[in-house]
Amino acid sequence: MVSTFQPTTASAAVEGLPQLFEAAAAAGVEAVVLFDLSGREPGQWTLIIKDDMCRVLPGRTRIHER
Repeated sequence: MVSTFQPTTASAAVEGLPQLFEAAAAAGVEAVVLFDLSGREPGQWTLIIKDDMCRVLPGRTRIHER
């Protein structure tokens, strides 16, 4: 997969991760990644990989505790 995705901010990079997701490569994977960025552009996001899908939710969700 060739991508032209070139984020210019930290938030755009995290929020754009689903655009780069390759479902076939992640078949059977279930994962939750919490991003807690500091610095010039602080923010928190939760990345969820499940059922061959990738989602990014704003903030720190409690889904990782399930």
